[in-house]
Amino acid sequence: EWGQSGYDIRNRAVIDVDYDLPFGVGRQFVNHPGLLDRVIGGWKTDMEWWGQTGQPFTVGISRTSTLLPGATSAVGMSNANGGLANSAIKVGNPYSNKLTAPAADLPGGGLLTQSGMTAGTPSNTAADVCAAQTKTRDRWVNPCAFADPLGVGSANNAISAAALAPYETGTFSYASGPVGADNSFCSGLGCTTSSTGATAGTPVPYVNGYANVAPFFGSPKNDVSGPGNWRLNASLFKDFRTFHEQYLEFRADSFNVLNHPTFANPSMNTVIGASTVQLTQPMSEQNYTIDARTFQLSGKYVF
Repeated sequence: EWGQSGYDIRNRAVIDVDYDLPFGVGRQFVNHPGLLDRVIGGWKTDMEWWGQTGQPFTVGISRTSTLLPGATSAVGMSNANGGLANSAIKVGNPYSNKLTAPAADLPGGGLLTQSGMTAGTPSNTAADVCAAQTKTRDRWVNPCAFADPLGVGSANNAISAAALAPYETGTFSYASGPVGADNSFCSGLGCTTSSTGATAGTPVPYVNGYANVAPFFGSPKNDVSGPGNWRLNASLFKDFRTFHEQYLEFRADSFNVLNHPTFANPSMNTVIGASTVQLTQPMSEQNYTIDARTFQLSGKYVF
């Protein structure tokens, strides 16, 4: 499957600044040896700022039961055989705040697709409605920009087959000889067998050809980008001479010194709840890394 890598960060900038504090021998202030020089002289600082655009992610599918025409109860919906199992179809600009809930997500889609959206007033707090704003903590993307691919009824009956009929390019149905004969089997929706033979039920529809198959597949993976992030790190360090060329390096480091929050991608699917498109979790660049501001002290003896 062709698509962006999950690590495809398109833009990243890094600014690094080193600065020697102006105190100590050979510097502007306290430019003489002594106790004061040993305490406040010779310190150096380093500051690093980096910022980057967000990582892409895939909008998933969460199918619900649907009341198909002619049925008396809702049936579960599933992906067609061969259909992608976890990718929604992007039907609009995910960052637009001017979308409406898709009534028929794909041409002729009707009940075979779901978006989970209703036609209520756009809001960033109410569930199941389009977003009033995007790229916020409450609504990073607009859920009305996505719909499930065409699905099929999971019930093996004529109603499920009829719902799929507008998209089919052919059907197959076949039966074997009597039970017990070589290669005895039966294939088809509603297929039945008996002690005297096998009979095919409702013909099974199939779809071929790219234009016909495409609506059953999702959009390419990782076609939406999550929030970017930035961070400022700072260090203060000094070398303490001990004997000849030996010295002790002492340093104090602060990571994310401004305690700026960095949010992970939303975990969203196409049956949207109030919290599905929210940014709620901190992003971790690596396992066990801490998003909040942290400090550390360290020393290294060089001899």
